[in-house]
Amino acid sequence: MHKNNNQTAIKRLSKRSIQKNRTRNMFAVMAIILTTYMIATVFSIGISFAKNYSTMTIRAAGTTASIFLDHPTEEQYYKIKQLDYIEAAGIQVKAGTIEQYKEDNANVAIPMIFYDESQWESMYTPAISHINGDYPVRKNEMMLSVEALSLLGIENPKLDMTIPLSYVTQNGEMSESFRLSGWFTNYKDYGNGGVGIALVSQQYIKNSGFTLEENGILSISTKIGAQKEEAYSKIEKDIALKPGQELYRAFDTSEESSNITMTAIAVICSISLFIVLSGYLLIYNVVYISVAKDIRFYGMLKVIGASPKQIRKVVRNQVYRLSFVAIPLGLALSFITSFGVVPMAMKIFQDDSMYSAMPNDLSFHPIIFVGTALFAFFTIFLSCRKPAKMAGSVSPIEALRYTGVVSKKKNRSSTEGSKLHRMALHNVFRVKKRAFLVFASLTLGILTLLSVNGFLDSLKVENYLDTYYPDDFVYQSTAVDKEVFDDHFLAKLSKMDEISEMEIITSVRSGVVYDDVLLTPILKGVYYHDPYFKGQEQFTSYKEFLSHVESLEDYGTRLIAVGDDYVESYNKTHHQQIDLRAFKKGETVIISNSMNYENMENMIGKKVVLKEKDTNKETSVMIGGVFNSKESEYELYSYRFGEIPAIYVSETFMNKFTNNATAFFIKMNVDDSREPAVKNRLKNINTQVSSGEYVFEAKSDVTAAFDSTITSMNILADSISILLIFIGLLNFVNVMVTGVHSRLKELAVLESIGMTKKQVHRMLTYEGFYYAFITLIIMMTLGNAVIYAMSVVTPKIADYATFDYPFILMSTLIVIIFMICLLVPNIIYRLIVKDSVTERLRETETN
Repeated sequence: MHKNNNQTAIKRLSKRSIQKNRTRNMFAVMAIILTTYMIATVFSIGISFAKNYSTMTIRAAGTTASIFLDHPTEEQYYKIKQLDYIEAAGIQVKAGTIEQYKEDNANVAIPMIFYDESQWESMYTPAISHINGDYPVRKNEMMLSVEALSLLGIENPKLDMTIPLSYVTQNGEMSESFRLSGWFTNYKDYGNGGVGIALVSQQYIKNSGFTLEENGILSISTKIGAQKEEAYSKIEKDIALKPGQELYRAFDTSEESSNITMTAIAVICSISLFIVLSGYLLIYNVVYISVAKDIRFYGMLKVIGASPKQIRKVVRNQVYRLSFVAIPLGLALSFITSFGVVPMAMKIFQDDSMYSAMPNDLSFHPIIFVGTALFAFFTIFLSCRKPAKMAGSVSPIEALRYTGVVSKKKNRSSTEGSKLHRMALHNVFRVKKRAFLVFASLTLGILTLLSVNGFLDSLKVENYLDTYYPDDFVYQSTAVDKEVFDDHFLAKLSKMDEISEMEIITSVRSGVVYDDVLLTPILKGVYYHDPYFKGQEQFTSYKEFLSHVESLEDYGTRLIAVGDDYVESYNKTHHQQIDLRAFKKGETVIISNSMNYENMENMIGKKVVLKEKDTNKETSVMIGGVFNSKESEYELYSYRFGEIPAIYVSETFMNKFTNNATAFFIKMNVDDSREPAVKNRLKNINTQVSSGEYVFEAKSDVTAAFDSTITSMNILADSISILLIFIGLLNFVNVMVTGVHSRLKELAVLESIGMTKKQVHRMLTYEGFYYAFITLIIMMTLGNAVIYAMSVVTPKIADYATFDYPFILMSTLIVIIFMICLLVPNIIYRLIVKDSVTERLRETETN
């Protein structure tokens, strides 16, 4: 038996079929372009956004370090550098403050800091940008941030230019000229109301008498891996701390960056899955309808000797030819969008300030475009597989009788004749596969839009600011037990009439009389469950661990004085209420459970004995409540393993307990109209703070950068979701075109026996209504289920997220879907049906 090899004929048939079916080609090319375009764009922009957001996180923190040690010894420094789980360890020394008098009666205060090579290259350089020149080497060299130069009145800096400065160090007030070795853009606020900073050389530090142990801070970054969470406790175990010396943790930018990347990948993959499914349905629908329309043609090919394999090849070749044109076009559009339109949009919606920490860079990833092309082609291959199989398996007899409508015969009795709305409902589900394609396509786009828009809307700037920046202005001391904010400074703030509300949080380190019965939930939580402390590795038994804690000379906690609103807020969310009157009088306190230890509620009602460090005076007080991790704000400054993370007390209790409490948080609020003026006044007052060991934050400085970021995200995500809905609507239009076309004979027959064109239009309108109504039911059920799932998942991804039901978006979608579904069928019928009933009957008979 000879092999039937007609490759030339197959290619010719495929080519001519493409030339003939221009409408099909248009829909198929649009489907392939949209699918390719959206996959490439989502991955390109999504990955670039994750990278940019991670950069913003590092810039806002000002360093990649997450662990710090004050006043380290040389021995500690070199020992920490050698630990195998440490990525880098660097030194920074506060050398002084530049103080310049300006003509507008505003003083300039710029911190002078030294970074060693490791600190500069590994931890600080990733947090800055636009570096010009080099780090200073000689004693009289200095490197300044762009804002520091601006504060000094230098708008056009030049390398090696001489800058005369007045500054204050531990050696007193001095005046000297420095040579500018370089400048850069910095994003971290150093407590002077701006991001001005001056970097000095190691030679300057040595000549000025600064030492690591007396003036230095050791910054530590840990390796990303299994040991990362254990690093904090391992450092405490591996090095010997001096009396009064302690490690403290800060925001871990590398871990946050990793979390952002993982979240971005999850979101990208989810959106891409929707895109692939929608693209698959659209391409499949286009090819399936095309095959159904030309089924007689394929039957005739069988009559003249074409094999099923060859017919399948004819169908696939047509789609492949179209894909070879459409895929490159989709990739080209994606490239233009990713590297042309999007950066332009980001610049429009982003803060124009040079200090905007969120970059708008889009990285070129060739693997994305290559992968997208392969992925799109695989989607096309799957989409045309079943239609090609249908074309190859149909027999010539079936092909001649094929009408595109497969329906089991069923007698439907009626005493009032056939109703138009019943006929329409029957027509919608007469071909169940076609109905499923329409509903699936419409639903996928809608669900994607609702979920993506809902997710991003929950991340809106208001939610972020309300959680992390609830106050207009915040001062935060970075030297907890040092009087950074003295009475003179606090008095100046109190005299500002524009400030409508001010809260001063004071704290002090307190001893705690050891009681292993009272402290059991904490001690067991540390030993058995704390991820940062592996007690089983350090101690042979829990009993040995208890003995170690009991032997600690400085065992205690941090007392934090808060206002009545903390107790009132606590009582709103906890079943067991705190006696507010007793708290005010200092008879009860609230302990913190920031580490989420189990059974700490068992400590409520019991007494804890506190010991004032200077006088050793003991005070017994009852525990009235327990703050959970979300309600605790200040434990970062106090936590040690085996201790109560923090104890919140009233101002009355604090005043009776000690005279050594220091202000370490100051929160202020003003009317929105007065915010700019107050911010400028505060910046001037900040120059009078003798110590630079504090951070000043203005809510308005955060708003612009974050708002522009979310706006950019919304634009991109909404654009993708609208395209997905467009795919669904395109499917609907395509189905209706083919549905009306395949029913031309049926509609002609109905008109020949008395149905008017007006009734035909009404029947088609009913069909569109059923498509819209059933889609609405799916939106209200499955759509709301997706929205609910998003409302549960979103707060776990971002703790500040507040999910609101998208009423406006849902209502808008409903109106749009009903308008399109009601209008499209009639428009298509008017465009297709232009001949008389007789001519249409004669035409269908000859086909």
